[in-house]
Amino acid sequence: MTVWFRIILLTVLLELWLQVLMSSTEMVEVPIIGRKSQRIVSRVTRGLRLHKRQLGRFTQHIKPAKEIEPIPEGPKVLMPRISSEELKKFIDQAAEAVRFRMESTETSIYRSGAVQKPGTPEWYATATTRIKKAAKNYSRIALTAEEATRRIANKYDLTKDQVSYGLPTADIRGTILNTNCPLEVDFPCQPRKYRAFSGYCNNVQNPSWGNSNRRFVRFLAPDYADAVSLPRQAIGGEYLPSAREVSMSVHTDSDRPHTHVTAILAIFGEFVYHDLAHIAQSAGYQGSRIKCCGVDKNQFHPECYPIRVPTSDPVFGRRNQNCMEYTRSCTTPRIGCTLGPREQINQVTAFLDASVVYGSSEEEANLLRTFKGGELKTQRTAAGRELLPADVEQSYCKGLGKSKCFLAGDIRVNENAGLIVMHTVWVREHNRLARNLAQLNPHWDDHQIFEEARRIVGAQLQHITYKELLPAILGQDITDKYDLQPQGSGHFTGYDININAGVSNAVATSVFAFLFSMMPSHFELYSKEYKKVGSKAMSETFFQPSDMYDSNKLNEYLLGLVSQKAQNRDEFISKEMTNNIFTETNTGAGTDLVAYILQQGRDHGIPGYTHWRKFCRIDPTINSFSDLRAAMASETIEKIARIYKNVHDIDLFTGGLAETPLNGAVIGPTFACLLGRQFHYVRRGDRFWYENDIPPSSFSKEQLTEIRKVSLARILCDNADNADFMQPSTMYVTDPFLNAYQTCSSGDIPTMDLSKWKTLSPRFQVSATVLKDSLSRAKRQAANLMENERISINREQGLAGSKSPQAAHLSFLRPKRQAQLISNQSLVLEFASQTFANNFLNRNQRDEETRLSFNSIQDLMSALPNVDVGDLLDIPKVFDCDDQTLPCDHTSKFRTITGWCNNLNHPEWGKSMRVFSRILPPVYEDDMSSPRVTGRQGTPLPSGRLISTQVHYDVAAPHVRYSLMVMQWGQFVDHDITFTPMNTANGKPLDCSDCQSARSVHPECLPIVVPPNDPFYPAINRTTGRPTCISFVRSLAGQLTLGRREQLNQVTAYVDASNVYGSDRCEARMLRTFIGGKLNVTRHPHGAKDLLPQTSNHKDCVAPSGLCFEAGDSRASEQPALAAMHTIFMREHNRIVTELQKMNPHWSDEMLYQHGKG
Repeated sequence: MTVWFRIILLTVLLELWLQVLMSSTEMVEVPIIGRKSQRIVSRVTRGLRLHKRQLGRFTQHIKPAKEIEPIPEGPKVLMPRISSEELKKFIDQAAEAVRFRMESTETSIYRSGAVQKPGTPEWYATATTRIKKAAKNYSRIALTAEEATRRIANKYDLTKDQVSYGLPTADIRGTILNTNCPLEVDFPCQPRKYRAFSGYCNNVQNPSWGNSNRRFVRFLAPDYADAVSLPRQAIGGEYLPSAREVSMSVHTDSDRPHTHVTAILAIFGEFVYHDLAHIAQSAGYQGSRIKCCGVDKNQFHPECYPIRVPTSDPVFGRRNQNCMEYTRSCTTPRIGCTLGPREQINQVTAFLDASVVYGSSEEEANLLRTFKGGELKTQRTAAGRELLPADVEQSYCKGLGKSKCFLAGDIRVNENAGLIVMHTVWVREHNRLARNLAQLNPHWDDHQIFEEARRIVGAQLQHITYKELLPAILGQDITDKYDLQPQGSGHFTGYDININAGVSNAVATSVFAFLFSMMPSHFELYSKEYKKVGSKAMSETFFQPSDMYDSNKLNEYLLGLVSQKAQNRDEFISKEMTNNIFTETNTGAGTDLVAYILQQGRDHGIPGYTHWRKFCRIDPTINSFSDLRAAMASETIEKIARIYKNVHDIDLFTGGLAETPLNGAVIGPTFACLLGRQFHYVRRGDRFWYENDIPPSSFSKEQLTEIRKVSLARILCDNADNADFMQPSTMYVTDPFLNAYQTCSSGDIPTMDLSKWKTLSPRFQVSATVLKDSLSRAKRQAANLMENERISINREQGLAGSKSPQAAHLSFLRPKRQAQLISNQSLVLEFASQTFANNFLNRNQRDEETRLSFNSIQDLMSALPNVDVGDLLDIPKVFDCDDQTLPCDHTSKFRTITGWCNNLNHPEWGKSMRVFSRILPPVYEDDMSSPRVTGRQGTPLPSGRLISTQVHYDVAAPHVRYSLMVMQWGQFVDHDITFTPMNTANGKPLDCSDCQSARSVHPECLPIVVPPNDPFYPAINRTTGRPTCISFVRSLAGQLTLGRREQLNQVTAYVDASNVYGSDRCEARMLRTFIGGKLNVTRHPHGAKDLLPQTSNHKDCVAPSGLCFEAGDSRASEQPALAAMHTIFMREHNRIVTELQKMNPHWSDEMLYQHGKG
């Protein structure tokens, strides 16, 4: 079979397939009746089946994301009418009450000495929930909103639904809440290659989603006793049983090791929990720790919510302790500081991004970095082992002498020995990666090495969590249901910009706490030969890091974690957690973590256990204690029924923990549902998820293949002090058949090949300091230039008249607002590039900025665009008018109005507001930005006016064949694909007719010299005796990189009728009727066909009536024939959509518009 025959055959088959596809899409939407129609329907059905089979072959490599049931929307509520004046009055009163509390009440309590004392169990309990400065700063406005909500709810007797769903929609503009709000609604932002430490701009449309120091999200509305903020009470209105009583009655100690799960599952699970959530405790005056037990009434802080200890308590009762400390969690405002029920702050990012290693703010990260070779700080032992750096703050440490507590990305690092081991391992892994990457890429600077190592660590953490941890916790069924299994190959296509990855309040307070029931009471220590060499009570390691400074102890703890069995996940919890946590060394007194967890759930208004079963649609519905038999053991039900009066009073933590585990899982259905949903959102709502293919942050396929090799076993092998072998699945006990020990050096525990991260050495590299200084200097230069321009405008110096030729010229080339913003940044980059060029020419400074020298300034200019300035310079956008959503929707049938995502791999190619492409590199006089003025021989170029008169003079020579329509159609198409804006003086035309105007008027003036003997203009002005010039203003610069000047194209580069429909969303909206898919028109005054819409706001209109036409291109009124072309295509669009509407009356306005637009 010849090649040509194959091509013809493939072409015919493709045409047949397209016919089937077209017939299926055209016929199926129209109801067809009768026998003939049955044959047509049958044919269409067969065609659809064929299309699906064929489409499946093309897309079989793509695994679509699995959708889960959405969270039910809240009820629609009717709200009483509250006037703006009344609303403002409530808020002002609330602000005054909060002011009095903070400046008088809290000050008085602090001065009375009612604060926690260092060294007590309660003091160490506050160490794990220490409030950060940002959280403390937000609390005042949050308390004001809470107090105002309470006053309004009391005044109007609002229901819980009205408080939760109605009040947050109240318009608070003009109030203190609005003017003082620190969390304003953010504009969309520009995607970057590396994550922000705070999580900011992970979601480019909602930049604050998942950020640190934002409120937890809620799957269900809070259940507060007063609907606003009072902790949850019983169904009957009385207080719930004491959290300590529930702990003693239900969560007693029982040593029940799991049959096959190791202790490292619980420790690694806690590590992941700390990466996703950190609840802050409210603080008193000047950040003091609030004391709630054993204080007088006038010393009782408003945030106190102590736990009642019964007199019969076998542990604390013997010490005559009737109260256990608990201070309410720190409240935080919503975005916009709206009214509504109390919310709690999450001090870390909601993304699984290794913030537990690096911190959740740039300030925290900087404390951990060496700023050399991309490494994190460590302290070296005498044997050369890397330990975490010592923390400067030691008030929360039980370590003695030189055994100081450690500093890490999360302040809970010293909570127990297992966590210290896990933190140490991951810091070592970062530094191991950094050293290897630096060796592979000696041209990388500290910043790039650090960020690339951080990016890999984040990917490793995500992969291990979803590949090893979640299947062990949730089992295969739940993992499949919530689509939590990492892909075996290729990229993940499930990122959804509309999914908020924020952590649920219930998951953070109650669900993740199941891990504490799996914690062993003692840490077992193992030698490198896996022989038990000792053990240590967990309570003895709380904020006591001394063992880690011993030569072999860290290794022994690590090997113990992969050898020792975890406890069964059940209602039984070690007394190390219920009686001895944060034990005081001198007295032996501790506190109860379980009671603390229960109290925290009530404090946060977490609905009871039965509400969550209903939310998860778990059968059977629980309405009585007897219904619990399907969910948990009979003896457990008896204990729960003795302590709770009503089945609906059961706390989520207690009920969820008591459930019988699912098959293959360690938790029951309620916790599995909530964790499955949470981790589904964490994966699908993270733009930086390691499997995503979203530029510029995605890994290559080769890099992704290497990341998929990683395992917790490999991380431990690479970073233990001395581990020769390890079981491949460390979260399960070793098994001679399925999980036998493997040597760490063998291929049975795969190793990542970092050579996939090797990049070619660039010819130019700029240190971060030099780059920052150059851009700062350039910004000052640009600011000075703009200030001088403003002064000139105010004095009306160098401005052309509104009827002048200069104004007419500007009307053809007027820049849009976004073009002007881009040009402002281009100016900064141009100044910075000049600095580099000047320093290059000054050979004494060249070595400060470049590692390699260049033979010419041209080489330097070619290299400069490769310097990344993204972290130091914001790329401007007019967000209401622009498209920037990522990832691109590859299923969309229609173009975007801006040209965005026409090319899926390079979404910005061909987009409006991008610089023109070049076939040949630019030739500037200074090789950077100055206009070319000399020729190849070094002589001055002739004046543009001279060439015009000598070469392009006027000759009347009509074409013998072509009509004038060729010209007109050419101009129409030209306007569809190019629009080069020119510089203005803040929107006003510049008068550059003075031959010295580049110095006297504006740097962007480039006047054209009139040569001697010009047929029209005198070469010398007879009045002034000075040379005559024609005014000309340079085109706007549009480059957003260092290097040579480039010019901006305001319209899309595609032949897409953007001159009819516009090149940004604002233009498109302005031209639409939003009725029947039609474009706006002006009715003809004499009943003829419609004309283009008219406007009196056209900046360059000179018509006597003051009205000019509006179209997709602002040049539509440039001349009558062009206006006629625009009119014809507007009419054609409206004609097409009218016919489409007749054929498809069920189509919406948007569908008609998009089909008509094509």
